[in-house]
Amino acid sequence: MKKNEFSTNFLCAFLDSLSFCCFTFSKDVEQSIFIG
Repeated sequence: MKKNEFSTNFLCAFLDSLSFCCFTFSKDVEQSIFIG
């Protein structure tokens, strides 16, 4: 139970950081397109 809980938390944290990276990346792309 504890191990499963940990892996779920890890997965959530991983997805969070992944979505944050994607969000930051898309923002950068948008800015470069807007500027360029």
